Amino acid sequence: MAHPAGPVVRDHGRVPAPPAPPPLAARLHRAAALVCLGAALTACTGGGEGVVEDGGVQAPPPAAGGAAVEVPEETLVGWSAAEVPGLEQEIIGTWMARDGWEDLRLGHWLADNPDYAAYVGANPDGAADVGVPLVPHDSEEPVDALLASALSGDHDDDYRAMGAELARTGPRTVYARPWWEMNLEPGAEEIDREAFRGAWSRAVPLVREGFAAAARPGQELSVVFSPNADGAGYREFYPDGEHVDLVALDVYGQRWGATTPEQGELLDLVAGQLRDFAAFAEEVGKPVALAEWGNVAVQPGDPEGMQGLGDAPAYVDLVAAWAQEHDAVYLVYFNSADGGVGQTLTDTPDSLEALVAASGQQAP
Repeated sequence: MAHPAGPVVRDHGRVPAPPAPPPLAARLHRAAALVCLGAALTACTGGGEGVVEDGGVQAPPPAAGGAAVEVPEETLVGWSAAEVPGLEQEIIGTWMARDGWEDLRLGHWLADNPDYAAYVGANPDGAADVGVPLVPHDSEEPVDALLASALSGDHDDDYRAMGAELARTGPRTVYARPWWEMNLEPGAEEIDREAFRGAWSRAVPLVREGFAAAARPGQELSVVFSPNADGAGYREFYPDGEHVDLVALDVYGQRWGATTPEQGELLDLVAGQLRDFAAFAEEVGKPVALAEWGNVAVQPGDPEGMQGLGDAPAYVDLVAAWAQEHDAVYLVYFNSADGGVGQTLTDTPDSLEALVAASGQQAP
């Protein structure tokens, strides 16, 4: 998913909390049952012990006393872009610019993003997921030349400076995603995988060095490998595991095409993507997160467009069950109509209720 065209400015006024949502367990049961309709997920069982679909996404039964099923208490829940009413922002999602090497050196879209600065000012002990450039591939310079330049050492100081800016402008915990969605097509075909892995392995230690030099006491940086669920195979991009702390997927409630998918079809697709990513994380021995996720609007007509279900709480429930099953580190909802998504949680009240319930938070 392309990031927004620039820093997203939102109103920081207090928003009244929505009415208390209904228990989530019933929606989780419905979500898993709908997944069973898909041809790819055939090992489904139901009953008092919960619903399990092939791939490890389980909808647990209601807890004693009818309590709602929630993501793990340790899982940070937050959003990027527009404020989510009724939800405390435990983590913010944002991005850096990637139009030139000066964007790395100067940390463009960090200090000059009022949305991000306001969050960090109010939550110095909070957390941020930041999409950062590995190379400035939004420039007009060919990707192979950019990667060669990174490998040559010409930009070592730029990587150190970017690390320092991530520390200087960030909260206590910073998750940095170099070249997020590197496997997204079109574009992935232009990337030499070996050069990508080499540039990553050169850049990351320098970013860590710069961050450590500028960090406040207790401030921490984690480096995140973050592909898109719908792109080219991401395993071939994966660098030396020494330079990766966790893996985070960008997975939207959508498929490509001109028509609106059936709910069972779409849940089947997403469950498979989540299943495959969990297997990948286990292969490389890293914890998981979702750096971008969200429902997509019903917007048929574009033969190459993103097609979603609009207000689909079953998708939220499926993600929550997966996060619980795999102890996700964080979930950042992409709450913007940009990038082909076409809607926000304000437009999807049922999904908003599902998210607030799954977070386990008390309304602020």
